[in-house]
Amino acid sequence: MRTFYSLSIIAFLAFSLSACKKDAKPQIPASLVGKWYIRQYTITTSTNNIAASPYMYFSSDTATNVYYQFDADGTGFENNNFDPNFISAPPTKFNYKISGSNITFSQSSATLESATCSFEIPTSTTLTIRSSYNYTDNFGNVMNSLQVLSLGR
Repeated sequence: MRTFYSLSIIAFLAFSLSACKKDAKPQIPASLVGKWYIRQYTITTSTNNIAASPYMYFSSDTATNVYYQFDADGTGFENNNFDPNFISAPPTKFNYKISGSNITFSQSSATLESATCSFEIPTSTTLTIRSSYNYTDNFGNVMNSLQVLSLGR
């Protein structure tokens, strides 16, 4: 009986100590942190596997009025004043989480329609964010859209 009691206590302690492990927080890549300026925005819409001509917006390499700011604590700002001569609005605050090559924003933004996007940082000065979403047009057609943001430092 004493052996059973001792084994029970050892098993209980081993189980309780292993259950105390904390979940690791996803790490935000240091290369993502900072201000990224939108250099090109492309949206391509398709239906029945037929793609329309993409809409493209280009920004000069010196333009600083359209950007995403990613902070190390999982917060950030989006400034989407595409026309600096037009009415200016303050930057929009957002929260974000990283999981592998996906970034999830706390809400869809003025630029990106989907809250969950994929991203890649091919160089230290280039960031690409891709977002895809579906919607039904006024004629009942299911439209598939792909947004691609090309950003630079």
